[in-house]
Amino acid sequence: MSVLHAAPLIAVLGSDPLVTWVLLQTSDDTAASRLSSRESGQSLARHLERSRAANARLDAECADDVMRVDTDSKAPNQLAEEIAAIVGW
Repeated sequence: MSVLHAAPLIAVLGSDPLVTWVLLQTSDDTAASRLSSRESGQSLARHLERSRAANARLDAECADDVMRVDTDSKAPNQLAEEIAAIVGW
């Protein structure tokens, strides 16, 4: 579920549910590095532009109460621990 659709989902759930939205984000440099490991040429250029556009949209439209987690230089287990702490698991 996209964090951009938080309000409609909460409205459907009703009864003031406890919802924690978490957005995983990375720097443009890290995204470029990750994408270049699996894409090249025109495909890489398209993916990089889509990534930049998605980041800009999320920055502009994401609700203030969305928790943002930086993924740069973090292993999956580190991210899992950070997210678990955020949601109180």
